[in-house]
Amino acid sequence: PEFQPPGPVGAADLMSPEAQITIPPYVLAFLNGLHSLINYGLTNCHEGFGDKYGHTCSLAASTSDGNLQYVPPTATSGADVVNGIALLLTAGR
Repeated sequence: PEFQPPGPVGAADLMSPEAQITIPPYVLAFLNGLHSLINYGLTNCHEGFGDKYGHTCSLAASTSDGNLQYVPPTATSGADVVNGIALLLTAGR
């Protein structure tokens, strides 16, 4: 791992091998895949991460291999929901 990206990291003579794969086409493909996963489930619709066969984008919700969902535990108030999400995102810190 000897990659030095241009900019402050390279100017400081530091290495950043992870920056070698973080190029704009890869970042955009990843964002497209996340967008598809959220909107259509695990399919190949709109450059998604799913299998390339057996899916019809117009029926993505019913033909996806999986989907994302979050069902909060029974909460009595908005503060309980916020506290539950905070626990998931920050491990209670």
